[in-house]
Amino acid sequence: MTDQLAIVQDLPFADYRDWPGVHQSLLKVGLPPHGTMAHIKDRLDHPISASRWMRIGSLVHAGQFDPGRMLDGYVVQPAFELDPENMTANGQPSTSKATAYYKGQAAQFASVNEDRQIIDAAEYDAIRAMIHNLDRHERARGYFAAGDPEVSVRTPHDDTGLMLVGRIDWLNHEQRYFVDLKTTNNITRPDRFLADSKTDFQLAFYRRLLMLTTGEEYHARLVLVHNQRPFLVDAGRVADESLDQMDDLIDPLLANYRRCLDSGEWPGLDDTGDKLYTVGSY
Repeated sequence: MTDQLAIVQDLPFADYRDWPGVHQSLLKVGLPPHGTMAHIKDRLDHPISASRWMRIGSLVHAGQFDPGRMLDGYVVQPAFELDPENMTANGQPSTSKATAYYKGQAAQFASVNEDRQIIDAAEYDAIRAMIHNLDRHERARGYFAAGDPEVSVRTPHDDTGLMLVGRIDWLNHEQRYFVDLKTTNNITRPDRFLADSKTDFQLAFYRRLLMLTTGEEYHARLVLVHNQRPFLVDAGRVADESLDQMDDLIDPLLANYRRCLDSGEWPGLDDTGDKLYTVGSY
């Protein structure tokens, strides 16, 4: 393998983030029919902050694939709001997080743990329950029985000269499949989840990366964990035909992205000619 073409195991996430290149998370912002190149430019200019659900998803990944990283990188904040010393301004006992006492304790805790991500006890309990249910789920456990976690991949895209990069949750070279682990609030309709979250495009992108780096076709597996009680788990194969449809979008998206980079113009909706709106039947 060259310096450009690589499949790397055990690469720290911080080092992976330093890899220059195009991620699927950026490309899918521009996916038609709802996305445009203007959406991609806006994401480049205004990166999104991690939401609570994104943080929980990241912790589930750490707990499943690298428990040591979870212990080193995160800390649980005590429930200061339940302390007997937590009182309102007029001296009444309180369980509020808006009191001066709570804010002071939380600020002090944050200063002591400034190099770690802070989560509250409820989030920690939920994450432990999700990981526990993952371990108990026979099909998911089978997917993770052999292979390697958090595999970083990069490869050049010949048609555009862009570098494509991705980090695959789980990769089994021997049986040629890869697994994506997702937390979701939609556990009963994996088909809708795949489409609504654009995970079908993400999996097609990963499949393409593996084809370009190995010359072999890999197949996708999806493991879902409900992010609400009772934290159900589901797991299954993703149809190759579904990913084929998304794969057809990869090259046109990359070509458009390359043109925008070169021209500095990031078009949104078409504003030429005439346009007719029609209303369908209800």
